[in-house]
Amino acid sequence: MYRSRDIVISLLLLFIFAIPMIVISIYLFSIFGKKLIFRDLRVGLEEKEFTCYKFKTMYDEAVPHKSPSLNFSKRRIIKFGRFLRRHRLDELPQLFNVLHGSLSLVGPRPEQKHLSDQYLKNIANFGLRHSVHPGLTGFAQINQGHVEGEDETKIKLALDLYYIEKRSFLFDLEIILKTVSIVITGKGGK
Repeated sequence: MYRSRDIVISLLLLFIFAIPMIVISIYLFSIFGKKLIFRDLRVGLEEKEFTCYKFKTMYDEAVPHKSPSLNFSKRRIIKFGRFLRRHRLDELPQLFNVLHGSLSLVGPRPEQKHLSDQYLKNIANFGLRHSVHPGLTGFAQINQGHVEGEDETKIKLALDLYYIEKRSFLFDLEIILKTVSIVITGKGGK
């Protein structure tokens, strides 16, 4: 049931966002050339690794800026990149991950490989997140937003485990609708 839902909705979203994705691609191509997609190794179902796709929003190196107080990461973000990130448009290529089956529409967000390895060692029950497909969005994302560090990751884990326990079609629908609201408002973006 979940897989067929994922395929139908991701195809529908790819159709709806086809023109914005083309516009974003043309803009990013003018900056990065052919390397407009960022590929990142993530950990998914049963701790299997997969490549997660995003639109590239950062230069490889920090660019000079009038305000030296900006940290290295912020100086790397392209001009339109903050908008793409705030509204989660940089994650639209992950719809192809959903079609492929490495992501579901809803589930715990997949961690980067090096962070997953660290959290598996340092956070009790972290591996339970890998008992379901990771998601394009999740219960933790609509309630907590962007997370940094182990303390915030423990809170995210509690939210992910709650989702896994209560997982249902209606709960997923609620998460999807709240995600749409977050995408429109940019709430919790980085």
